Amino acid sequence: MAIVHDAPEAVAGDVIPADNMTPETKRIREELGLEYLACLARHSGLDAFADRLAALWDEYEEQKTAVSRVVHQVDKFQALAQAYLYTRRYPKLTQLADFRDLRAKLQDPWLVQRADDILGKWDEADSNQMSDMVFVLVIGGPGVGKGTQCEQAARNFGFGHISVGDLLRRERTRPGSLYRGFIDKSFREHVPVPPSLAMRLLCEELPKLEADGNKIRGLILDGFPLTEEQLEAFEEEVSPRYSTVVMQCPPEVLLQRLTERARTSNRDDDEVGRIKERVASFEESDSTTLMGRLSKNQVYKIDCTRSIEEVRADFWKCVQSSIDQAGRGS
Repeated sequence: MAIVHDAPEAVAGDVIPADNMTPETKRIREELGLEYLACLARHSGLDAFADRLAALWDEYEEQKTAVSRVVHQVDKFQALAQAYLYTRRYPKLTQLADFRDLRAKLQDPWLVQRADDILGKWDEADSNQMSDMVFVLVIGGPGVGKGTQCEQAARNFGFGHISVGDLLRRERTRPGSLYRGFIDKSFREHVPVPPSLAMRLLCEELPKLEADGNKIRGLILDGFPLTEEQLEAFEEEVSPRYSTVVMQCPPEVLLQRLTERARTSNRDDDEVGRIKERVASFEESDSTTLMGRLSKNQVYKIDCTRSIEEVRADFWKCVQSSIDQAGRGS
């Protein structure tokens, strides 16, 4: 029944409050979507299935059976959850607050608890001072100098600095961590961790930046995101507004730098045998879709074959530009 209810919506297209579509128009479009699906079923010789579609739709609309009432509640919960996600993706969309009232229409205890969790996140996001922060995402190959430049810029501008790679390494060595083996294997295979894990560690770290009364004006995220999925999770859970600094360097230079660093580094991923794998994995990764999504906001590119001082000068200009743009509300 849930599929029968959702399929016509998929045919008719997703409708959000900003579309200003009346409930009656939405209902008509969905009914036509159902009829279209029935036509496709009959075209394939599935007449009985087509008849069943209409019967299930009517059962859902009438809400006379226990199943139909449950599916109705799930639909209300889904609308509430989707509205929350839209508030994270489209902060200027103001027609979503009414969806919060859907919580009162839920009766199933499990759905009620999940809805309360979402409303709690919604309230936290609305009052979260992080939403006014300047976010600078920094990506680049291993050995390009991300850590050095991020740390120095953070001190200069009064920003927080978080290395997602360091968070994962710390979690991997934390006693009792359920993710130790998983993170270790992900590192060995050069596979980015799932967005949910990256965001869990990141969101746990964010409140610590302003602990003991410390105030920061922005945040530099070092080595994040690695995938479009990680970026999508960041936009939904933290902020859709950010700038990106792409630190560029040829692979042969990265190899030379990592080889030199390995002489004094205690990082196991700086072992000589793994250095070439790390650089090759970064070069082979398809960043086309990630860069396409990042380019919705400002993207800066820096030539990192130059001296640390020259790179630092450009890096600081990028951070300052990000601050200026945030002040203009762009």
